[in-house]
Amino acid sequence: MHVRAWFLLVNALLIAPAYGIEVPGRIASTFNHTKWSARDGLPTESVWLAQSSDGWLWLGGASGLTRFDGVTFERIEIASPQKRRSDEVYGFYADEEGSLWIGNRYGGISRRLADGSFRHYGLTEGIPEEAVTGFAQDASGAMWAVSSGLLRMEGEHWRTVAEDEGLPPGKVFAVYVDQYGTVWTSHPQGIFYRPIKETSFRRVDRVIPPDGGDFLQSPDGRLWYIDREGVHALAAQELRAARAQRATAREW
Repeated sequence: MHVRAWFLLVNALLIAPAYGIEVPGRIASTFNHTKWSARDGLPTESVWLAQSSDGWLWLGGASGLTRFDGVTFERIEIASPQKRRSDEVYGFYADEEGSLWIGNRYGGISRRLADGSFRHYGLTEGIPEEAVTGFAQDASGAMWAVSSGLLRMEGEHWRTVAEDEGLPPGKVFAVYVDQYGTVWTSHPQGIFYRPIKETSFRRVDRVIPPDGGDFLQSPDGRLWYIDREGVHALAAQELRAARAQRATAREW
């Protein structure tokens, strides 16, 4: 699972009482707790976590990429022809094909393939020089990335989503694909979504001011945006509008 999901889930549980939300006591009582620290080889500055389909747990942060097998932490060097590339990991994503996508502080994106080899994407492939801080994969299998703009992978090249596609230029904070295939992103000007099978983004009617947070979807289909100010549920009418657009797209 993407570490941001775990991080936001933990934060949601911590702040839930402040919103009058009851957290069942069995959540805390049905799990065993094991602690690892720097003495065990844990990179203390790690801020990203993901599990690849082969079972490895991956950690990323200022010290780079670390692999964990449940017992031992192992530092992994990212093989890359890119000379000007930071080792600092700013984003992580494990896709359904077994690849691990790694966003660097600068110098592009590194992709660890299922066979253990690395593929790098830099300026030549359309990646801006700014940090890449997040990823998502849509229903068609296409990858999306967060940087100085919203990026979409087409073939082996990354393209920045243009303004004529409904998204204002500039940095985005997050990208998320919900269980219905809708692509969501947060931008200083609001929250935008692109229904499945459509090519343009739409802005939700009532905006939650984004502040570097992220999206989560609960099992009942509700979509949440979490930032430093708390947990925000997207209004039902906004989700209904998005789903109506999906239904229209299916009819096409």
